[in-house]
Amino acid sequence: MSEKWLDVDICTNCLLSCSKCDRIKPNWVKGNNITIENFRKICVGFKNIALRGTYGDAIYHPQLHKLLQMALEYGCNIKLDT
Repeated sequence: MSEKWLDVDICTNCLLSCSKCDRIKPNWVKGNNITIENFRKICVGFKNIALRGTYGDAIYHPQLHKLLQMALEYGCNIKLDT
């Protein structure tokens, strides 16, 4: 059986304007970037965390380096899709 991963969209920032993306629709409501404390809760509860770019690109999270460091400290495996 393959490992299970938790998919997390940590950021709402993106520089692209892809034609099929919900972000360019007129009724789009921008969310918030994940906080350090909420990411800590995820690290406590999950070993495998996939940082996805569904509604934003994870590399644009202003504290990405802190989130990755925290994941290392908690022994989490990280996948980063951009």
